Amino acid sequence: WPYPLFQPQYQNSVHNRHPWYEAQGSVDENPFLWYDCDRHKDTPLGPLGEKVKATKTWTDLTQTLGEVERELRRILPDITLERTSTRGESPTLQAKLSCQHEAQRGPGASWEFSINGQRTLLFDAMTGKWSATDPGASVVKQEWEDNQQLTGYLRTISLGDCSQWLQELLQHWEDMLEPTVLPTKTPETEQSYWVILKIFIPVLSVLVVIIIIFIIIIIIIIIVIIIFFFIFKKSRRPGTTVGEQQAGPRVSGRTV
Repeated sequence: WPYPLFQPQYQNSVHNRHPWYEAQGSVDENPFLWYDCDRHKDTPLGPLGEKVKATKTWTDLTQTLGEVERELRRILPDITLERTSTRGESPTLQAKLSCQHEAQRGPGASWEFSINGQRTLLFDAMTGKWSATDPGASVVKQEWEDNQQLTGYLRTISLGDCSQWLQELLQHWEDMLEPTVLPTKTPETEQSYWVILKIFIPVLSVLVVIIIIFIIIIIIIIIVIIIFFFIFKKSRRPGTTVGEQQAGPRVSGRTV
């Protein structure tokens, strides 16, 4: 699968003379970098951007984007499309570098250039061949083919820097995609469980015995209280007071 690393776009306006250059980097179509050359500001995008923003790869990549901007700035004024050339027109140039690594074909890299929003030229970095996808770009194609400095520069970035960035970024990307693995039980872990159980079970048994004894004592006390209550109740006769029971029997009468 292709893994586009960055898509620099550069525009030169002859009216206000304030060209702008922006670039976006992505892995497997997931953006991770936004670069504004005018303000020299690089912004991480998404989880991957946050993960790699402090790495050497990030530093090398943003520095190279600045170099690409200077190269595009140099060739942009000379761009002329045969069928759309208009005096005073402000050309725009968009360059897309795609690096990929396939299991069967191995590494690959290519550049795609769009002029004024129209897909125009393709450059195969592996073979060094240019091809025009727009009939009006034959002049530009010939000029860039003859520009050995430009061709060599594009191949150096594609086959050297880009391949290295791809490997390092994919490593971070794959680390992020790996599911969280639950810790497995090792023999040491199993042994520690048994040690805990051997200590916990006797302690728990003692606590259970103590609780049972305490409950039995409470029950015995309750039974004793109930027995004493019934004995005390039976010892009292109906219709007598406590004082009468203590004084004993009395004889009352009157003599005639």
